[in-house]
Amino acid sequence: MNPLVEHNRIIFDIMAALSLGLSILFMAVTNTEHPPAAGTALGLIIHGFDWNLVLFVLLSALLMSLIRMVLRPRLTNLL
Repeated sequence: MNPLVEHNRIIFDIMAALSLGLSILFMAVTNTEHPPAAGTALGLIIHGFDWNLVLFVLLSALLMSLIRMVLRPRLTNLL
């Protein structure tokens, strides 16, 4: 757990609520709703900030984007 909130549960709860609320607000404003993204923000608070975790999330998003670009001619839009 994050050392800042290790002994104070109310700060942890506020940080978790803010991270989840702000990520949902940002997704709603940009019309890019994706529930697992809100879970990622909450996971960063629960697990504690770690550059390896941030790097993993960014590289995963980049890899999925590259796969989509390569396979785009063969993909079908289901909407």
